[in-house]
Amino acid sequence: MLVEDYEIIPFPKMRLIISSNSRLSGGKIFKKQVLIGMTFKLNTKYCFDFEDIVIGRDRNSINDPNQLRVLCSQLFAYILNNYSSL
Repeated sequence: MLVEDYEIIPFPKMRLIISSNSRLSGGKIFKKQVLIGMTFKLNTKYCFDFEDIVIGRDRNSINDPNQLRVLCSQLFAYILNNYSSL
């Protein structure tokens, strides 16, 4: 990461990144800590880091948007059960 002021909430094979820094805000998607160069209109201040998401050849798209939906749902369910302060 290029910034120091962030917190990571780990989940098996994915992580939620929380930061007040503008470089890590606004729904950015990472795969194994590499930014996917696609703009996502996610209404969230968090970033996501997935290990198993399938991305396009040039790292600028996600091949299966449904996979992103399922992974985000799993992550949010975990967070709601274990991190009520968020």
